[in-house]
Amino acid sequence: MEDGATIYYNREVPMVWIGGVMKSGISLTQAMLQAHTGLQCVEEYYVIPGLLSMYRKQHRSEIETERVLKAGITDAVLQESMAAYVLSLFTNQWRPNKQLCVTSPFALRFMDIIKTILPNSKFILILRDGRSTCHAAISQNFNMPGQTNFFSPRFDYKTYPGCIKSWNEATNVTHALCKKMGPDSCLPVKYENLVDDSRKEMERVKEFLGISLNSLEWNDDHKEIHRKTSNKVLNKLIDVDHSMDKHIQNMTRIAPMLLELGYDLNEWHVKH
Repeated sequence: MEDGATIYYNREVPMVWIGGVMKSGISLTQAMLQAHTGLQCVEEYYVIPGLLSMYRKQHRSEIETERVLKAGITDAVLQESMAAYVLSLFTNQWRPNKQLCVTSPFALRFMDIIKTILPNSKFILILRDGRSTCHAAISQNFNMPGQTNFFSPRFDYKTYPGCIKSWNEATNVTHALCKKMGPDSCLPVKYENLVDDSRKEMERVKEFLGISLNSLEWNDDHKEIHRKTSNKVLNKLIDVDHSMDKHIQNMTRIAPMLLELGYDLNEWHVKH
C-alpha cells in the first residue's frame, strides 16, 4: 500500500472469476464490470491454471497422492498453501475498497478446486456461439501460447472444424462444472445477450454477485464499448468466410454443445 498500511487477506475473501473460451467476450465483460461496479479486475492467464492443473493431476494419481502424504503434506496443507499463493499474486494490485475480480479464461476449467481453496469465490462463465468464436479467432490469426497444460489435445485456432471441436470440448467441461457448482456459485452469461441487452445482463450479474451498480445509464465509455462491439465485431460476421458453410451440416455431430446452449444451427452468421 502507498500509505504503508498492511492489509491482510485470508481464504474467506470474496472473489469473482471471469472465464470461458478465448474470443468469447471475456474482455467486454471485464470492461463492463469495472465501469459499473466496485470490482477491480486483474488478468492472469497462465500461473493459476498451471498450478491448478498440476494439483488436479497429482490428486488423480494414487502414487503421487501417497508420496505427498508420506511427506507429511495433507490435502488441507496443500489447499491452504495454494490459497495463500493465489492471493499473493494480486496483493500489490489490490485496493482494499475494491472486490477482486480475476479474468482467467483457463481457470474456470478448475472451478471445483478454486471453490475448495477459496470458498467465497463466484464464477461468471462467458458463452458465445462457437462458430462466431472460431471465426473471430481464425480471421484475426489468434494464437494462445502456453496452453498445453490446460487443453489436451491442444486447442486448435487454425482450422474451422478443429476449432469448433476444441470449443465444444472446452465449453462442455466448463458448462458442466458451472451447473455442478450451482446457481449461487456460477452464472453463465451469453456474449450475444450481453451485447444485445447489456442492461438486462448487467442486472443479472448484479443479482448474482450481490453488488450494486454505480449507474445503469450509458456513460461515454460504455457507449463506446457497445458501439465498437456492435459495429466492428458483430456486423463483420455477416460477411463471414464461407469456408465455414460446408461444415454447417456437421455441426450436430461436431459441436453438440451448440444445440444444448440453444444456438440456431442455420442462422448464426446473420444474427451474430
